[in-house]
Amino acid sequence: MTIDVAADLAAIYESQDLTKSATFGAEVAPVLFTTPDITDVLGGAVQSTEYAIRFPKTQFSGIAEGNAITVAGIAYTVRGPPRLLPHGYEMMCELTKT
Repeated sequence: MTIDVAADLAAIYESQDLTKSATFGAEVAPVLFTTPDITDVLGGAVQSTEYAIRFPKTQFSGIAEGNAITVAGIAYTVRGPPRLLPHGYEMMCELTKT
Protein backbone atom coordinates (compact mmCIF):
# COMPACT_ATOMS: atom_id res chain seq x y z
CA MET A 1 0.00 0.00 0.00
CA THR A 2 1.34 3.39 -1.00
CA ILE A 3 0.52 6.51 0.98
CA ASP A 4 0.13 9.68 -1.05
CA VAL A 5 0.66 12.38 1.58
CA ALA A 6 0.03 15.25 -0.84
CA ALA A 7 -3.31 13.79 -1.98
CA ASP A 8 -4.37 13.02 1.59
CA LEU A 9 -3.56 16.57 2.71
CA ALA A 10 -5.39 18.02 -0.29
CA ALA A 11 -8.53 16.13 0.77
CA ILE A 12 -8.19 17.44 4.33
CA TYR A 13 -7.82 21.06 3.19
CA GLU A 14 -10.84 20.69 0.88
CA SER A 15 -13.03 19.70 3.85
CA GLN A 16 -15.03 22.63 5.19
CA ASP A 17 -15.71 20.58 8.33
CA LEU A 18 -12.01 20.47 9.24
CA THR A 19 -10.73 23.87 8.12
CA LYS A 20 -11.22 27.58 8.72
CA SER A 21 -10.85 30.31 6.13
CA ALA A 22 -7.74 32.46 6.55
CA THR A 23 -6.73 35.69 4.84
CA PHE A 24 -3.13 36.83 4.47
CA GLY A 25 -2.76 39.89 2.27
CA ALA A 26 -4.89 39.24 -0.81
CA GLU A 27 -4.76 35.44 -0.44
CA VAL A 28 -7.67 33.53 1.10
CA ALA A 29 -7.15 29.82 1.80
CA PRO A 30 -8.27 27.05 4.15
CA VAL A 31 -6.12 26.32 7.23
CA LEU A 32 -6.17 23.87 10.11
CA PHE A 33 -6.68 26.07 13.17
CA THR A 34 -5.80 25.22 16.77
CA THR A 35 -7.12 27.21 19.71
CA PRO A 36 -6.13 27.02 23.38
CA ASP A 37 -8.04 24.09 24.81
CA ILE A 38 -7.86 20.95 26.89
CA THR A 39 -8.83 17.81 24.99
CA ASP A 40 -9.12 14.17 25.87
CA VAL A 41 -6.91 12.21 23.48
CA LEU A 42 -6.79 8.45 23.95
CA GLY A 43 -7.83 8.78 27.57
CA GLY A 44 -5.27 11.44 28.50
CA ALA A 45 -5.76 15.19 28.72
CA VAL A 46 -3.72 17.20 26.24
CA GLN A 47 -3.53 20.96 26.60
CA SER A 48 -2.97 23.30 23.70
CA THR A 49 -2.00 26.73 24.98
CA GLU A 50 -1.42 28.40 21.61
CA TYR A 51 -3.36 29.66 18.65
CA ALA A 52 -1.76 28.09 15.60
CA ILE A 53 -2.45 27.37 11.94
CA ARG A 54 -1.19 24.68 9.60
CA PHE A 55 -1.34 25.14 5.85
CA PRO A 56 0.21 23.72 2.66
CA LYS A 57 3.70 25.13 2.14
CA THR A 58 2.58 26.52 -1.25
CA GLN A 59 0.15 28.93 0.46
CA PHE A 60 0.81 32.30 2.10
CA SER A 61 4.16 32.91 0.43
CA GLY A 62 6.19 35.41 2.42
CA ILE A 63 4.31 35.01 5.71
CA ALA A 64 6.64 35.98 8.55
CA GLU A 65 6.78 36.84 12.22
CA GLY A 66 4.82 40.02 12.95
CA ASN A 67 2.50 39.69 9.93
CA ALA A 68 -1.24 40.14 10.32
CA ILE A 69 -3.55 37.26 9.37
CA THR A 70 -7.29 36.78 9.78
CA VAL A 71 -8.72 33.37 10.65
CA ALA A 72 -12.50 32.86 10.58
CA GLY A 73 -12.94 36.64 10.67
CA ILE A 74 -10.73 37.21 13.75
CA ALA A 75 -7.45 39.15 13.56
CA TYR A 76 -4.18 37.53 14.68
CA THR A 77 -0.47 38.32 14.48
CA VAL A 78 2.11 35.69 13.53
CA ARG A 79 4.01 35.21 16.78
CA GLY A 80 7.15 33.49 15.60
CA PRO A 81 8.82 32.42 12.41
CA PRO A 82 6.74 29.97 10.36
CA ARG A 83 8.24 26.50 10.34
CA LEU A 84 8.12 23.62 7.92
CA LEU A 85 6.64 20.46 9.45
CA PRO A 86 8.83 17.33 9.37
CA HIS A 87 6.99 15.65 6.47
CA GLY A 88 7.79 18.69 4.28
CA TYR A 89 4.30 19.39 2.94
CA GLU A 90 2.92 21.87 5.48
CA MET A 91 3.93 24.98 7.38
CA MET A 92 2.87 25.94 10.90
CA CYS A 93 2.59 29.39 12.47
CA GLU A 94 1.87 30.25 16.07
CA LEU A 95 -0.47 33.22 16.44
CA THR A 96 -1.42 35.86 18.99
CA LYS A 97 -4.94 37.24 19.02
CA THR A 98 -4.87 40.92 18.09
